[in-house]
Amino acid sequence: RQVAPFMCRIGPRAAVAAVVLALPELSTPFQSPSVPLQRHCLPSPGNAAGPGCHWRGAGGSRGQRPRLVLLKAASSDSTPSSRAVTGTLQRSPVAQLAAAVGLYTLHTLVLSRAALIFPVQLIPNSDGLGLSVGYDSLAGMATACFALARWKRRGLAKTNTPWSFETRSFGKPALCFLSLIVAYWVSGHAAILVEYGLYGLAASGVPITIPMHRALQVLLSHLVWVTSGVALLQFFLNPFFAKNSRPPAGQTDSKQDQRWMSVQWNGANLLGWVIGGYAVSCWVFNWADLLNQFIIPQEVLDGPESVVTQMINPENNDLAAMAVGAVAPCLTAPWWEEILYRGFLLPALSMWLPRRISLPLSALLFAAHHQSMSSMIPLAALGLTWAVVYLLSGNLVVTMAIHAMWNSRVFLGSLLGV
Repeated sequence: RQVAPFMCRIGPRAAVAAVVLALPELSTPFQSPSVPLQRHCLPSPGNAAGPGCHWRGAGGSRGQRPRLVLLKAASSDSTPSSRAVTGTLQRSPVAQLAAAVGLYTLHTLVLSRAALIFPVQLIPNSDGLGLSVGYDSLAGMATACFALARWKRRGLAKTNTPWSFETRSFGKPALCFLSLIVAYWVSGHAAILVEYGLYGLAASGVPITIPMHRALQVLLSHLVWVTSGVALLQFFLNPFFAKNSRPPAGQTDSKQDQRWMSVQWNGANLLGWVIGGYAVSCWVFNWADLLNQFIIPQEVLDGPESVVTQMINPENNDLAAMAVGAVAPCLTAPWWEEILYRGFLLPALSMWLPRRISLPLSALLFAAHHQSMSSMIPLAALGLTWAVVYLLSGNLVVTMAIHAMWNSRVFLGSLLGV
């Protein structure tokens, strides 16, 4: 009742932004890290928490409400329908991801297309910079500030890692890394064989358009790279894909809890982490792209079109070719690259390097893998952002979903003309 008039005053776009900013806390009630929140009921009426009730927690002072309290289904003001929706989101990861996709679409179609216009140019220049800021950047900036404030006391260095090892052997991870480089080089040559095979099909009478030929070549060669990479990880680091959960806070790892990555579906706050991480990714990318325009020479930025750009805008508006071309960037590549860089490379580097070095180094290798000098800075910024999100959330599913949304953004924008 108090929020509705506020949303009417700030306008619909800013209201959407406010909803997006609150998402990381929708499924997790805030509690003081040192004192658990308790609700005590007494015979005396008139307290703020309800008839005969007061709050203890966040310092233990009686009668004071904590800074932020999000009650679950036990709230007396919630209706049965709202409790059912909340329970469904908390129990079902599919429902959380579906809600995340809906909010992602809203973010792409509304926040990314609108901006806050400044009355004056903040930074004097002739390129039109500093005249406005997008609502997507504002949403990401506010989400990042909220996350930093929440983890200010904990500190990133004190966060439990999503991986654990009994021993820190240098040999097998290094040999696996070198084998992955060779496999990537071989998959590039496999693309040539795929191309000749597609030419043979076209010569035999199979109707394959030029955009479809390009999309199939990218998809099949990428599947060769993914298949060989998965086999190498399982061969050198068996069991690399073991289904181990993240250890509880305050508990040490045991010999039975040896894992490279943490993948969680049930009981995870996917909705808040995915949407919050995506909002922060948009803000980081916008600033990195702005910096990229000042550092990278213009002739490099105006280079030839990439293969992905050609698949986004196929000749003759071939929608079938666009659909086939979107499989690798939007589905298989996010899954595989998150396993490769956040599931393998980041833990491997963290074995021998401090976290302040392993995080940016894994981000630089992630950017270098894409072989695009014009996008090196934005890709490195995204890689660092997703590494931090993975470290804080402890769930590789979160960064996989963010990565898939990010890559799908360009295809969705081309399809809808936004």
